[in-house]
Amino acid sequence: MRIALITDCTHPTRNGVTRMVELTRAGLVAHGHRVVVVAPRPPNGVGTVDEPPPDLALRAWPLLPSAQLTAAPVRVGRLAGWLHDHDIEVVHTHTEGLVGAAGRAAARRLDLPWVHTLHTFYAHYLHYVRLPSPSHPWATHRLEGVLRRFLSGADRLIAPSSTAAQQLARLAPAHHVVQLPNAVPHPPAPALASAARTQLRVQLELRRQDRILLTVGRVAAEKRCRQLLTALAPQLRAHDDIRLLMIGGGGELKRLRAAVRRTGLERYVRLPGRLPYPQVRAAYDLAEVYVSASVSENDPLTLLEAAQAGLALVVRQPDLDVVVDGVSGVVAPTDDGLAHEAVRLLDEPSRRLELGSGARQRVGRRSPSHHLAGLEAVYAEVVVDARRGHPLRTGVRPPVPQRRRR
Repeated sequence: MRIALITDCTHPTRNGVTRMVELTRAGLVAHGHRVVVVAPRPPNGVGTVDEPPPDLALRAWPLLPSAQLTAAPVRVGRLAGWLHDHDIEVVHTHTEGLVGAAGRAAARRLDLPWVHTLHTFYAHYLHYVRLPSPSHPWATHRLEGVLRRFLSGADRLIAPSSTAAQQLARLAPAHHVVQLPNAVPHPPAPALASAARTQLRVQLELRRQDRILLTVGRVAAEKRCRQLLTALAPQLRAHDDIRLLMIGGGGELKRLRAAVRRTGLERYVRLPGRLPYPQVRAAYDLAEVYVSASVSENDPLTLLEAAQAGLALVVRQPDLDVVVDGVSGVVAPTDDGLAHEAVRLLDEPSRRLELGSGARQRVGRRSPSHHLAGLEAVYAEVVVDARRGHPLRTGVRPPVPQRRRR
């Protein structure tokens, strides 16, 4: 098949959307499909070996620097013409911004099947918009209205989690929703992992006897990193051998580092910022417990990777599919309870290993091949449905308006 993946997020923004698009492109290409990516242009105009640049790289401007987001305006006619020239069969959008909206409109203009994945729960991100009261019900109501209009007309809607499936069923009740959990990338080879662990331990000045609590992700208000630090501070001061490792970049990183210095926690907390992926995977191997105070997650890859590494998971959010309280982790009702449970697991190795084993079993079926098989089934269904409903799809494509020359 010939598939277009369209997103407002691109490298170097390291969030779940960027990573899922990268994994999806690589997997589909390996399965013999022809895939093009439409996304904002990377800042330096080039990609890396692991993260090639988009096939259609759009000029972008900073939109929300604190969230590492950009705006990339694109004319629908230009995008439709480009997709037509590449003989695309399926359009799959991953975001609801300017690029995602243009992808939606271009698919409809070309009468192509359009698939959309809901990756983000936007109600938790309203604080980025300078509204008088971002938590006020009218703000949520307006947001839901925008999402309803965006989702209307989709051939398939993909939900990475049961919570996302429920939200889509409420926002787009007449549409076909497919729950397809995110895939877990394969861990690096043992030799590479061992070298990365040694390097990371030296780089972060971690002793062999240190017991490590780990959290990975963007350092931002919706991730509640400062609340996690505040809750764990008394426990860290009471245990000389516990270290909190918080990996990730973001708009709150400088303020969080300042808070660590101000409270005298430099000895116990490591905030290295963004790290190369091999080192992130090494951190999972070094840690004993994974902790997260976030309540805005939608099947996060970082949590899945921690489960794959066999870490016990201690979280605040009760509706995460991978975390079953008492089986694969602990769901804490408060931030202080989260801190207490995390340290308690450090002191109870048998229970920690039991929960880690349960977490690994929960993600055992989350292989990239399983996720790709689900995607391929969705793409095949929408193509067949489109051809049945529109006989012209099997022959001549509808005409595309001529693009203006500059």
